[in-house]
Amino acid sequence: MSSLLRSPENWSVLHASHELDLAFVVDCTMSMSRYIAVAKRKIQDIVEKISRNAYSVRFALIKYRDHPPQDESFVVRCEPFTHSCDTIEGCVGEMEAAGGGDPPDAVADGLYKALNLDYRQRATKICIWIGDARPHGLHEADDQIPEGCPNNHDPVAICHEMARKGIILYCVGCEPSLRIYRDFFMGLSLITGGQYIRLARARILPQVIVRLTCEEVENENLMGLVEDHINLRYIPGARVPLEAVDRLVNSLHEELRLNNNRTRRIRFNAREIEPFTDLAKRISFMHTLADVAVAFQAEVVIEQPVQNERENVEITDLDEVSPQQCVRLVRRAFARNPHRQIVVIDML
Repeated sequence: MSSLLRSPENWSVLHASHELDLAFVVDCTMSMSRYIAVAKRKIQDIVEKISRNAYSVRFALIKYRDHPPQDESFVVRCEPFTHSCDTIEGCVGEMEAAGGGDPPDAVADGLYKALNLDYRQRATKICIWIGDARPHGLHEADDQIPEGCPNNHDPVAICHEMARKGIILYCVGCEPSLRIYRDFFMGLSLITGGQYIRLARARILPQVIVRLTCEEVENENLMGLVEDHINLRYIPGARVPLEAVDRLVNSLHEELRLNNNRTRRIRFNAREIEPFTDLAKRISFMHTLADVAVAFQAEVVIEQPVQNERENVEITDLDEVSPQQCVRLVRRAFARNPHRQIVVIDML
């Protein structure tokens, strides 16, 4: 078994900690006007602050609206990865919030473009989705394209492919309009080992982007240790039941704590990001939007009351790795290795 171990030094062969590929996927329909206005004003600060951390950073921007006849302007547009701050700032400056039709939008098309960008093999790969509407295909009465994306892009399947490629998805939900779909987007992010961020105020969007990027670069630097921890306890080719994965998360957290391994984590108003809900966890183990639609309709989704609006976003100094971060790291490690399989029974 020792031959399977990967030390932090050897992990650098697979992961270049100074390389960062950051893709933005942005809903550009009319309802997003205040968020887009803030992004346009602040993108230069975002780019400069992220680049200042000595990363070899590339940015990409994907804009989407909706399919005809809901929107006749465009479905999706893409600016591929570039090192040029001027180029990405110019593309953001050209963003306009307009159009849209029924409540769902072309979310699947935006994520599909993000999946197929030209990521560098060894870079930390982060995709930040920013939107306030669900995709087509969740079988709700106000969906004018109820069968889902006309281009046959399945957002759930796309997220599983993102996870296999090492792309970490953060879903930044512009609430309150997205509140009842929080579990859905939280589940999508968990597939990749990412997180769902509730955003009630447009003005803190730049802080969120900068700080979650810093956290994720730190977390990726732990993946060599996570791989070693799994390889000591896992027989290649075996099917691993979900409850065993839960034990693995607990043992990883204890090992990182005892070894004083540190990372950073994003906090809102001095509080941790909310934990994954049970429905989000179940969704994260499903593989198609059709399966999710059935589960979502069967679940009584109660619109939760608005908590105190999160006005202050901070990133901690190097600190103990949290249990929630360990959940994401373990899920990430399993998703990236095709020889590992988590067995889920009776999730519905």
